[in-house]
Amino acid sequence: GHSSEWQSRRTGEMHINNGASITVNSGAPGNTDGFIDIASITGNGTATFDGANSSRTTEIPGSLLGTSGTGTLTFSNHATGNIAGYEIGTFFTSGGNGTLTVSNGGAVSMVHGFIGNFAGAVGVVTVDGAGSTWTNSGDLQVSIFGNGTLNISNGGKVSDGFGYIAQYGATGAVTVDGVGSTWTNSSDLSIGGAYGTGTGTLTITNGGAVSNDYTSIGDSAGATGIATVDGAGSTWATTGDFFAGNNGNATLTVSNGGTLTLTNGAGYIGFNSTSTSTATVDGAGSTWTNSSDFNVGFAGNGPLNCRNGGKLNSRIARVSRTTGASCALPIDGAR
Repeated sequence: GHSSEWQSRRTGEMHINNGASITVNSGAPGNTDGFIDIASITGNGTATFDGANSSRTTEIPGSLLGTSGTGTLTFSNHATGNIAGYEIGTFFTSGGNGTLTVSNGGAVSMVHGFIGNFAGAVGVVTVDGAGSTWTNSGDLQVSIFGNGTLNISNGGKVSDGFGYIAQYGATGAVTVDGVGSTWTNSSDLSIGGAYGTGTGTLTITNGGAVSNDYTSIGDSAGATGIATVDGAGSTWATTGDFFAGNNGNATLTVSNGGTLTLTNGAGYIGFNSTSTSTATVDGAGSTWTNSSDFNVGFAGNGPLNCRNGGKLNSRIARVSRTTGASCALPIDGAR
């Protein structure tokens, strides 16, 4: 009921395991300054916060979701969560699954977010619907050693400092789908192997939008990064250097009216000799725009293809003789 309240003060702990569940709705707050975990020991655990003014607050880092069992945490219909630290889909002993859903105007805020933190773990976060937000004042890491997925849809919004997708041999994917759906990184974005190998995928569709500073797709040698900007109104805006294949391998596609815009930074395809990467701009209205220089096959192999009316707009383009480009470019010599 509206006047109900769940509280666990400074040194308190709450554990939800072995099929247990807790539901806070109709505006009832659930406040804790202590440790709380969901399915960190065994079995399944579920916590649901539903309705305006329903809340979950913790000031101490270390809350856990799905570290050994299967944990589910939901904030919906304008419920809010203020969490100092949360690991979603982590693994300590035998592997765990964690699911966080923020929907219908729900809001969650924390310092650092981790999805699929340890080997064998599976973490899934969904932020869905206008007014639904997940705000990280620090970094957001999607798959460090495990398998992590972030879905932003129907006007949901996620923000953080540095964004990572897939490290240390992990597999991670982020999808930003629908008008008003945004992923905002105030700092850099790494897709595939910021540290060690990994396979990272970023998909922007149906009017979704992503923004960040420096970009690296296929960051480390042996890593793989895949990025797609597809559909009219789908945008990716960056304000630093952009590497489609830094030391690793990248596949970049801008299609069906999607746009990629680089401001105050140079663009590179196949930057280092360990990189074999491909970029394609396909379809009428599809554009890749650089305000600075553009380098195709800098030291690695990085062909660029423009098809079916797709265009690259760049101040100066340098194309490797061994790589080539099918786009109409302002060529400044070939190496």
